[in-house]
Amino acid sequence: MRCLASLPNGSESWGAMWNIFQRYPIKSLRNYFFVEGDSYKDQIRQVVQHFSIDPSAMFLTRCLLCNRFLADTDKGLVENKVPQYVYETQDLFKICPACNKIFWHATHKERMISQLKAILT
Repeated sequence: MRCLASLPNGSESWGAMWNIFQRYPIKSLRNYFFVEGDSYKDQIRQVVQHFSIDPSAMFLTRCLLCNRFLADTDKGLVENKVPQYVYETQDLFKICPACNKIFWHATHKERMISQLKAILT
């Protein structure tokens, strides 16, 4: 059986998930999506196609730590909070209103976009 969430064996969450699967056969559940395939690339393709997701919409707009939406911030407010090179070479910064983590666009964003396009084509 493959399930949407992959939880480590022995975790309390896995036991709770297994109890739900035993009580409610998949055919009786509503509003579910069964992800097939073992490759994360296949799984991404399947989810994007099934839900008609535009992967470029809202790309990198949430905090990686707490998942809150990022807010624009003035460059001057981050001067002493980011590496000097980053401050000198970047103009746009975002900040998480919950944990105050600061984000900026760098070369990894282009690599991520390139990899996502390769997966989806």
